Amino acid sequence: MKKLLFIGAALVFSINHLRAEDLPTQVELRMSAPSQARAGESFVVKLSITNQNAKGFARFHTDLPKGFEAEPIEAENADAEFSFVDQRVRFIWANLPETPTIDISYRIRATDPRLKGNLQLTGRFTYMVELERKAAEEEISVSIVPSPQVAASQAIDIDAYQTEDVPPLSEALQPQPVAAPDPAPQSGLAEVTTAGSTSSSKGNTENIFAVRQKPYIVDNEYYVNIQISKASLSGGGRVDETLSAPVSKIDAIETKGALFQIDDSRSKISFVWTDLPQDTGSFVIAYKVVPWQGAAPLSVQGVFTYRDSAGEANVKVVEREVDFSVHVPVPPLTAATQPVEAPPLPPKKVSQPAQRGLQFKVQLMATRQPVQNFEAYFRQYNITDRVAEERYDADARQYTYKYVVGPFKKYEQAQSYRDKVWRKGITDAFVTCYYNGDRITIQEALMISNRKR
Repeated sequence: MKKLLFIGAALVFSINHLRAEDLPTQVELRMSAPSQARAGESFVVKLSITNQNAKGFARFHTDLPKGFEAEPIEAENADAEFSFVDQRVRFIWANLPETPTIDISYRIRATDPRLKGNLQLTGRFTYMVELERKAAEEEISVSIVPSPQVAASQAIDIDAYQTEDVPPLSEALQPQPVAAPDPAPQSGLAEVTTAGSTSSSKGNTENIFAVRQKPYIVDNEYYVNIQISKASLSGGGRVDETLSAPVSKIDAIETKGALFQIDDSRSKISFVWTDLPQDTGSFVIAYKVVPWQGAAPLSVQGVFTYRDSAGEANVKVVEREVDFSVHVPVPPLTAATQPVEAPPLPPKKVSQPAQRGLQFKVQLMATRQPVQNFEAYFRQYNITDRVAEERYDADARQYTYKYVVGPFKKYEQAQSYRDKVWRKGITDAFVTCYYNGDRITIQEALMISNRKR
């Protein structure tokens, strides 16, 4: 009996003194969201990750269909890095928090008010255990109903919306009767009342026009202000603007109740009203554009489309040297600076022979904290080429550690390697450029390449 008691006591002691790293790793993912949400409005998705002993690098992702976008709730990201690129929501941890439960949240919005149907959300949380990749998955469904301002016949199922032949949103706008136009245009712009008109309607468009203030730049950001003179128009309307080139970012500043839309290329934007503002005969809308570094000066082409008693019509948005900045919450025109010119060819400098000239690499991943044993981490993706860690000056807003493969002498070679990495599962990978050892943008690299020809 004494021998049995001794063995039992030893077993209890052994269990109580197991090291944390000896415990089994159990990770459970739970997702929750409202059972129903309205198109054109946002809703919150909550994630709860029950974590027992998982450490180091981890990520969560879910893919959204076309017509949906996501944004973070900064106070509820559990120290993860959020991104929404190519319709994929991502949360990335360089090192998981040492807490038994990790809670994060983000918002999803259906950008087209016509959408309807079930939105399937499949979340995948991947993590590492002793250099072995593991995953936990969860799937939920949210019923999307179209906006009440959209006619029932114009609603579009989410699956059908993924095709390329979806009719434009303007076709969902219902024509409304139009009262007699105002006797004169407003804002002293009578000289442009019919300028650029491309109306196919026989209705009276003398007092319906759109004028864009010439875009001006403040702190390397372009501000675009547009005055719409609609006379007595009511019902639906829209403004479509096409930028001269894709840009880094576009933000709405003043929409006057319109739905603001940005296409995937970030070169086209739309303001869409189911009902134009009725408190005035003219109003000003505004948006802000952040160009890519070294991009050419911004130019814009636009059209204002509306419906009158004779059907759909449109007028070109004409650009003039006017000032509408006093009507919207933007920096005044007096604060404008000159557009940023394309950067000059970087000066030559003494450097290591292997770093001289123009080179390209493929970045596999970026984090704010270093990833321990990153070579082993990338081996799980069958990356046999040497992976290098690049460290940049710490900045709370930027990734400090970047993991790359290369260099490659030609951009096409780097693109080919990036495509191979994509097929191996690292879909975040992209091509980076260097000149004499300094990291530069693709635009700068192409400028340098063209100058050498």
